[in-house]
Amino acid sequence: MIGFVVGASIFILPGALGATTGPAVVLSYVIAGFLALFSCGVAAQLGCAFPINGGSVVIIGSLVGPVAAFIVAWQILGGVVISIALMAIGFADYVCFIWPSLDRTVVAIGLIGVMIDRIMMALQSLASRNHTV
Repeated sequence: MIGFVVGASIFILPGALGATTGPAVVLSYVIAGFLALFSCGVAAQLGCAFPINGGSVVIIGSLVGPVAAFIVAWQILGGVVISIALMAIGFADYVCFIWPSLDRTVVAIGLIGVMIDRIMMALQSLASRNHTV
């Protein structure tokens, strides 16, 4: 899910930022990319130290404790929900640019509904393959 990893603003803000700040927006992206490199380095090192499924929840659970892992899991879930909503709004902005007569909120809610439907169909397909209900 690109919106959760990268952030929805990278698809929405570059044009507005470029119009406001001019060429300095390129420098700001270079600085942000350099800082993100350190974050990715830390994530890679932790991934090598804990080569099991579960990511940050397992790492926090091993290093701090189960209560902290529980809190991190719920924070991740909240972040995913907000990320999906922001990606839907960004997509709706693009659709409404092409078709100005459409309502942005209706397009965003419709997109979320379609994605929920697709996810449920995928889960049903996986459950039927594994012979579980």
